Amino acid sequence: MGSVKAALFCHAQWMPGSVEMEEELARQLELLEEHCRSHDIEVVARYFHVGEAGLSPKGSVARELLRAAKRGDFEWIVVESFEAFPAVAPGGKPRTKGALPPLCLYSVTEGRRKVLGKEKKDRGSRGRKCPGRGAQAKAPALF
Repeated sequence: MGSVKAALFCHAQWMPGSVEMEEELARQLELLEEHCRSHDIEVVARYFHVGEAGLSPKGSVARELLRAAKRGDFEWIVVESFEAFPAVAPGGKPRTKGALPPLCLYSVTEGRRKVLGKEKKDRGSRGRKCPGRGAQAKAPALF
């Protein structure tokens, strides 16, 4: 079983430049990196988002992450909590030009995953499954 390629997404709602914001982002990064190390998940990118959990403006970190996902840079996005990611935050929907490929959004604290994006219709699969580690792979256990 090979390693899954993942991007880490850290989010803080505090104002830029505050000590609390920096500490919160560092805490999340440490938690996510340790979880990935212990579950054979290869971290290929790290994204840090500050402010409201939304996808605007156009140059936002979340939009940059979704563009990288469309390029196929990684298969999973690892977050501390689903609420931290704009596409699943209340009212959030990923809107990028063109469809996202199947992409796994994994929450460390909830120990669950959600599928973002769509498979091409000619694949014949009716169920939405997270890519990587085989179709029946379970989400990694918590610490």
